Amino acid sequence: ELGFEGYLSLIRSWSAYQIAKGKGVELLDDETVARLKEAWGSSGEEVKTVSWPLFLRIGVV
Repeated sequence: ELGFEGYLSLIRSWSAYQIAKGKGVELLDDETVARLKEAWGSSGEEVKTVSWPLFLRIGVV
């Protein structure tokens, strides 16, 4: 479970975000953050369950 700021911190920790930022591309500019916060609702104070599917192929060759 994450609040809005925790969710942004999670995204900012991803390698894809870090690579883009290193190349001078800000993926979470002020407009994008404002739109995400509006979609999040409750002025960003609400804690939500955040999940995504994970697919793994595990085995021994």
